[in-house]
Amino acid sequence: LKDEMDRRARAVALGRNALSCLAAAVSSSVATLRLAALSVLARRPAVLRPEPSELHGCGHDIETSFTETLHALLTRLAGLLASPSRLTAEEDLVLRVLSMPLAAIDMPWLERTR
Repeated sequence: LKDEMDRRARAVALGRNALSCLAAAVSSSVATLRLAALSVLARRPAVLRPEPSELHGCGHDIETSFTETLHALLTRLAGLLASPSRLTAEEDLVLRVLSMPLAAIDMPWLERTR
């Protein structure tokens, strides 16, 4: 059981780090970098929010950190969508990403940002 919990903790930590890198790319002033990151995110937006059962057992701190990182990324995406200088391709990709399914844990963030 400990090995499985350690495996989940490592996987969630790696996922969190990947989300942080993607969030930085989305915030870049370089359009080609933003488009590349958005393309990666838009390919499979559902994987951004794993089922809660997949996070269970990884540790509360890591799970919370992952969720906060995801919410920071979603906030940046919403900001990009609101930007007057956004490209049409960026808008299309952001809308695809934001169509991802959310979990109950995301509802407080959603309420704060609407």
